[in-house]
Amino acid sequence: MIKQKGFRMRSKPHTSLAALQWAASYLKEQGITEARLDAELLLAYCIKVDRFQLYLAPGRPLSGSEWDDYQTLVMLRGRRKPLQYILGKQEFMSLELQVTPAVLIPRPDTEILVEAALVWAGTQPRPLRILDLCTGSGAIGISLARYLEGVEVWAGDISPAALKVARSNADRCGVIVNFAQGDLLTPFLGNRFHLVTSNPPYIPSPIIPTLQPELAAEPQLALDGGSDGLDFYRRLAQELHLVLEPGGKIMLEIGWDQGSEVESIFAGAGFCHLELLKDYGQRNRVLVGSGPRIL
Repeated sequence: MIKQKGFRMRSKPHTSLAALQWAASYLKEQGITEARLDAELLLAYCIKVDRFQLYLAPGRPLSGSEWDDYQTLVMLRGRRKPLQYILGKQEFMSLELQVTPAVLIPRPDTEILVEAALVWAGTQPRPLRILDLCTGSGAIGISLARYLEGVEVWAGDISPAALKVARSNADRCGVIVNFAQGDLLTPFLGNRFHLVTSNPPYIPSPIIPTLQPELAAEPQLALDGGSDGLDFYRRLAQELHLVLEPGGKIMLEIGWDQGSEVESIFAGAGFCHLELLKDYGQRNRVLVGSGPRIL
């Protein structure tokens, strides 16, 4: 095994509990906030059991290969590789999604957008056409396709690698989503949608080099929103009329401190009924609005 600075090699522990205690201690030394939880999830992954089963059989011995694999994964996490990329999965809206370094890791805050879309869609006549832009892993579009009936969901991303992951996730979740590769609205011109959702890149470019290592490991294409983080919102405000049904709905994730600026951008472009939804930390996280009725 490749040694990492501060990575204390040791002989194979007698039990899974001993391995867990060692890993939690090591990850804590590396500055991992939830060191114990990460150690548990990595061990459960290695020995192919549910996390809670670790404590039902704490004396379970590890095989030599299991111990080697566990050390490798713990070392990767110690290097601040995101846990979700190591495990290759992330739960979102009670769906298990595949994640790779080609896509942004789905986060609980984005569920606020999906939940708002589900509520709104429940009041609308069918059929309903939905478009998810900058889809990444497909989390938003796949969730809407999974939990809504009578809808047609389309989703796009500029990254072919991201769309490969999204297509795989749609298959895993047993839903039909029409994916297209291209720059923002380009693949969808000539079509009209009742709802457009997006979690676009919104981190200001100068901030990206200062991000914590885990976030910096995610694809820059999905993070960089330009010099002030608002480039994609300006484009969307000016271009959405090309694909949005008159009076159609928009739901966009935003940075916690971008609410008033993004709201002004869309108000200036003629959007109305604008509202900011808060995340679980009571910070502005989603802009909801209606498109101009006269185009």
